[in-house]
Amino acid sequence: MQRWESEPLALPTHDVPFVEASLDFEDIQHDGTSFTVYVYFDNPDVDAAAGAKGEGYVGKFRVFGHGDCWGGQGHCDPSHGPVHDFDLRHAHPLAPIDLSLDCTEALREIAEKDEVKVTALAYADDPDADDILRFAGLSLVTYD
Repeated sequence: MQRWESEPLALPTHDVPFVEASLDFEDIQHDGTSFTVYVYFDNPDVDAAAGAKGEGYVGKFRVFGHGDCWGGQGHCDPSHGPVHDFDLRHAHPLAPIDLSLDCTEALREIAEKDEVKVTALAYADDPDADDILRFAGLSLVTYD
């Protein structure tokens, strides 16, 4: 299991209550093993036994990992992008992905607070895997 904790995220203030909210994970790497991530608000001491019943539980998401590369040299290198602006080919299968986790109900429960810390517990399918959850950014987004 890998534990990841955020810096405090400011909770948005609105004159009108939000209708929906999401935690947006940006540029998640999925070049290793498949994994599941459990996400919690304001529970830095959450342990592996908590699961979906842990205090501050927001939700979970699953990432299907690519695993080992069996192609030739450069086959699994997603660094090359479109050749030009009109290149309509799909992105490389190993290009990082973005995922949104609905956190509407969990955020409503703590709406009176000014900020929130996010704790994520990542569980790999491969018990020997480390550095499971790798991503570029996390955003808390609310929708009016």
